[in-house]
Amino acid sequence: MISNRSAFLIVVVCLFSLSAAQNCRCPTESLSAKFARNKFILAGRLVQRFVQYEPNDGTYIYFNFQLRTIHKASVPLTCPQTVWLKTFAPGVACSQELQVGQDYLVTGDYHKNPTGHDDIVYINGCGYFVPLAQAQADPVVQSALAAYPAICGPSIV
Repeated sequence: MISNRSAFLIVVVCLFSLSAAQNCRCPTESLSAKFARNKFILAGRLVQRFVQYEPNDGTYIYFNFQLRTIHKASVPLTCPQTVWLKTFAPGVACSQELQVGQDYLVTGDYHKNPTGHDDIVYINGCGYFVPLAQAQADPVVQSALAAYPAICGPSIV
């Protein structure tokens, strides 16, 4: 039998945990500042998704992203090419859930893969990722993106 006090504590802990899991602390900034802060601005299509547990590091979602256009890149990339996007597991603060088969404009940071395999672009709730059609129709996005002419592929501006 659970006492009223124990039940109250369980509810408080669960609510606090849920709140913390959904709370991503990001700087308040303009879209232009967000584009400047991130190392990548990429447009393309998600072609694959999988979840992987990494010992000593946790669970992550990986997306295979077919590049269409590169507007900013901190390392050499070419079009067409696929890169791996990585984000935290579902339900974790700053995690991002994107749909396979959809086109997106995404920003992210680069991390060298320590195993020597494909390098990875990290995305999280502090970045920018919207369906590509929405980005192309938004004058604020178009204005901010104008500072980053396409490196390869068709410009979306």
